[in-house]
Amino acid sequence: MTEHIPRHRSPLPLLMVWAAMLAACMPPPPPPTPTATTAPTLTATPTIVWFPPTSTPTRQVTVTPAPTEELRPGVGSLILADDFSNGEEWSLVETASTSAAVVNNHLTLVLNRANSFLYTTRRSPLLGDFYAEITAVPKLCAAGDEYGLMARVKDFQNYFRLTITCSGSVGVDRMLKGIFNPIIPKERVLFLPAGVPSEQRLGVWASGQEVRFFINGNFIYSIKDNVFGRGTLGVFVRTAGDAGVSADFRDLSIWEIRK
Repeated sequence: MTEHIPRHRSPLPLLMVWAAMLAACMPPPPPPTPTATTAPTLTATPTIVWFPPTSTPTRQVTVTPAPTEELRPGVGSLILADDFSNGEEWSLVETASTSAAVVNNHLTLVLNRANSFLYTTRRSPLLGDFYAEITAVPKLCAAGDEYGLMARVKDFQNYFRLTITCSGSVGVDRMLKGIFNPIIPKERVLFLPAGVPSEQRLGVWASGQEVRFFINGNFIYSIKDNVFGRGTLGVFVRTAGDAGVSADFRDLSIWEIRK
């Protein structure tokens, strides 16, 4: 009887089993460390606008000026033109220090008295609603001296007057029962030249209670007053200091006012 002797087995399978068991017991390997990468540089790509918007032009507003207000409404026919060929209608005077005389188609006022007032008025016509102009030419006149046009003169204590100084200021005064009142205080008018010699065309428009004053065609002031309804016209000079003053007046024209 033959005895069967087993052969020696190879240890390889056993090692493999042990290796597998050891691998199962070992912790998992750490995750791989990420590698830093440089972010790509972004290059802006211009956007092409195939149909760009066009700018809308600003609308220019055309302003149509309103018609200029007629500051001398209703001026009608010429009712008087006085060229001062004579002085019959004017109250003239001559003393050692004052003179109001008509010479060579001029009405000349000369005053050689300090801080004094000299005026003369026309006897007719008696005016209510009217427009009048007269040319004033100051000859001898210091800065504070005055000359001007009187309107709606009732007597030497009651009237309006447009007052001009030889420094180029203008105001409107009222004399009422001998009491002087500067209705519009004197202020500098830029277009009016200061000093002498000079020449100004003075105007006054009166209708009802409103009286408007003009110089060289330029509207200056308007006042409303129900005190003086009618009166005559006059001119004047006034000294503000010790020196004398003189002025010529010529070419008086008066127009009616149509209602």
